[in-house]
Amino acid sequence: MGIFIPLLLLNKGLKLWQVCGFYVLYALAKLCINYPVTLLINRYGARLGLVSGYGAMAGFMVLLALYMASGQIWYLLLMAPLMALQNSFLWNSQHLHISRVMDASRKSRDLAMMANLGRVVGIFSPLIGGLIAITLGPVWLVGIAAIIILAAIIPVWHLDTLAGGHKPTNDLSYSFKYAPIRDLIANFAFNSHVAVGVMVWPIYLAVFVPNFGKIGIIASVATAIGVVVLHVVAKRGDSGKSYQVLIEGTAGSSLVHVGRILASSNPITITIISALYDIALSYQLNPWTSLYYAHARKRGINYIMSMEIAGDAAYVFLWGILGIFAYFSHNTVFFTVAFSFAAAVAWLCLFMRRE
Repeated sequence: MGIFIPLLLLNKGLKLWQVCGFYVLYALAKLCINYPVTLLINRYGARLGLVSGYGAMAGFMVLLALYMASGQIWYLLLMAPLMALQNSFLWNSQHLHISRVMDASRKSRDLAMMANLGRVVGIFSPLIGGLIAITLGPVWLVGIAAIIILAAIIPVWHLDTLAGGHKPTNDLSYSFKYAPIRDLIANFAFNSHVAVGVMVWPIYLAVFVPNFGKIGIIASVATAIGVVVLHVVAKRGDSGKSYQVLIEGTAGSSLVHVGRILASSNPITITIISALYDIALSYQLNPWTSLYYAHARKRGINYIMSMEIAGDAAYVFLWGILGIFAYFSHNTVFFTVAFSFAAAVAWLCLFMRRE
């Protein structure tokens, strides 16, 4: 569903700078609510966070459907904080739960297995989503997505009984001090360049390939290629080469961002670039999450809190700057700035400490 959101917004008549403005509202909302959300997760466990996150995601989809049907702007204004609630609950709960229950000796392979399960679904879901949007319309696409998301609550219901159960931390606070400055810089950079790769790239597709079917095919082919690569990466990570793999994935991600600057509206070229990015991101994401969860396991939820602040700051900065360029320049300049920034800032991910 996510890859179609920029296309849905642009199809409703929003300009590029207004789409950026939507994401700025989202980033500011997440910066404000992240601490109270983390307090709730710390007190009641990851199950509450995941159930709440899936509920917020379904609510976001319903609001999106209402906006698509009516075009009323206040639905869009409500969607930004609901999207922030969704990601705050889901990401913080996931980080806390996985860092607590993972088997350190095989964490890279387990992370790869989880990612690949999502990718296998991701091979087919954009194709199905594109078909639904073409035959039944965008409102049905959003409604069906909301129902499927709510079904995700079922398997996470007994989550907090695993690995000795959830244990709250007594001294949780909203501060940078619980993560080393190196990790904070790395997380700022990681969130910045991945936001360009995962969120700005769909906007590029929406501008230059304004077709649900073609976007669905591009996303599915790219995901299928990434599944194979991630399995190879995971084995190397568990053999003690996590940081080396992180270097290789960072270099690959940076090069693909450069390649995007040279991309055209040719679907074949765009598919190749999308596939290469999925490979590069797989290469970087697996060792990145492996290192992140290793540090979070030792330092606890306070470390996660500090890292999330850095990530939220990255979103506010990125979308604010991109919104300015979108307002005062042409589409070509906007995307050139976005991809050039991502290519450069990606290298700061290497500030992440070794395990």
